[in-house]
Amino acid sequence: MKGWYSLSEAIDFYVSLLDDKSADEILQKFKETVPGFSKQPPLKLKKNHIIQIFKRQTLKSKRRKVDPFLQHFYNGQDLNDLSEATSNEDFLARLSCKNIPDHLKVALIIKYDIKLAEEILPELQRKLENNEKLFDYTLEIQTDEEALRLLNQNLYLYAHQKESLFKSALLLLSNEQIKQFKIEHNKVKTLSPKEFYVYYQSALEYGLSSLAYAIQRDNLDYTTRYGLVLNFLYDLARKGKAAVDELEKSQIHKVKLQEVEGSLKELKLKLKSAEESSKELAAAQRSVNNLQKEIRDIKVTLTNKELENRKLGEINTSKIEEQKTLYQTIIREKDQEILNLRHQLESWKVDITEKINSFCVLYESSDVSLAQYLFPEVIFVTFKDWEKQKDSLIKNGLTRIYIQQNGISSKKLFALQKSLNGIQYSTFVMHDHKSLIELLSIWKRGE
Repeated sequence: MKGWYSLSEAIDFYVSLLDDKSADEILQKFKETVPGFSKQPPLKLKKNHIIQIFKRQTLKSKRRKVDPFLQHFYNGQDLNDLSEATSNEDFLARLSCKNIPDHLKVALIIKYDIKLAEEILPELQRKLENNEKLFDYTLEIQTDEEALRLLNQNLYLYAHQKESLFKSALLLLSNEQIKQFKIEHNKVKTLSPKEFYVYYQSALEYGLSSLAYAIQRDNLDYTTRYGLVLNFLYDLARKGKAAVDELEKSQIHKVKLQEVEGSLKELKLKLKSAEESSKELAAAQRSVNNLQKEIRDIKVTLTNKELENRKLGEINTSKIEEQKTLYQTIIREKDQEILNLRHQLESWKVDITEKINSFCVLYESSDVSLAQYLFPEVIFVTFKDWEKQKDSLIKNGLTRIYIQQNGISSKKLFALQKSLNGIQYSTFVMHDHKSLIELLSIWKRGE
């Protein structure tokens, strides 16, 4: 009676751990409902009714030929690798590592060994009451020899695992590899071991050939079949590593491409900004020129008026002074407008901390005023002034010059190059202000 009482306690403990979902599954399995409830009953009442089912206390369970408890625990739970445990301690340690609900772990203990369930039930109840983790069992290992022995047991493939090894290997194949596998399967299915060995030595897809031969040759000893599958796995890993290496190279090239594209985008933005500034400067310069022309015209008009007034003695002197004052006022206003525009032009200039002495630009007769304005730190020298300034520039650190080819004869260019005495030089053709500004941006970066 004590054993059955303990089994009854084990059943009660198992049911106490159920949640709504697992309780509903058990009720549906036995086609039972909680009396008095058309809708979802409370979990506590579900658990009470399940206990009655397991103890054959309901009408339906009494009529069953098979014990409900045995039907549920022995047919509903699969021990799998737990059945390979070498001791109760080993079983509990393996069970603790499984990621399944606690009530299923209790069910597996009952199925594995009811005496073990009766033995540890008090400890499980104590842990539950103290809100402790129910399954935290570990296997105590005393020596390296014991650890290696247990490791060998874990690594050993049992009969059902050996059979699934070959089937599991097929799951690693891609769609394209499955097509190739079928081809290899047809090639090797009629080959004797001797014929297969000859074919294997020259096969391009030796990994797939090995797997195909291992799967269909049940008469081969396990060691040979196992080795053929390992040969396939090695070939698969080797190809996978090659694919990863290629992917890493591709990623490096992609990063470099992104860096180059980023630099190009930044350069385009700077060039666009320079073009916009160039347009604003040109517009401001035109406004200054127009105002200066207006002032000159006004001064001429004023002079003419003064001459005219001197000739016309009958005109009142006060009228002349009034007219003069009016024109002087207009002149002051125009002068102020010019001053404001000059301030605006100065605000658009780039502040330069120091002059660039490492290179200069040598030009013939082109208009480089806009470039000089945008790059005041860069040294510009005309061909006629080169000989005068050459020694001073070299003394201050000049190492390279950029020579404009526009408007200079080959003879003159050759003579100039001959006189450079080791100074590095490059030539360029200036098409317009924009091209020169772009070149200066590149030269300043040292490119």
